[in-house]
Amino acid sequence: MYAEFIMVSTETPDAMVSDYYVGVPMEHLLAPFEHFERVSESQLPMIIDSFHLGDATKEPFKSRFKFRHGTSGECTTP
Repeated sequence: MYAEFIMVSTETPDAMVSDYYVGVPMEHLLAPFEHFERVSESQLPMIIDSFHLGDATKEPFKSRFKFRHGTSGECTTP
């Protein structure tokens, strides 16, 4: 169940703003994120810039997200 706690973000054109995405295993755990907008799974980004919370070594993270930049800074997107 803990692998389903996920927080990732993507950069936006505004250098001072990022889009954050939170995934939780149970609906009631969204309460602390009251100002977050709900999005469907199809609206989640496939390419992310930052990983904030969760277990990036397990599902569902591994099958859902890819990092825009590798650990050495190279771009991993086409």
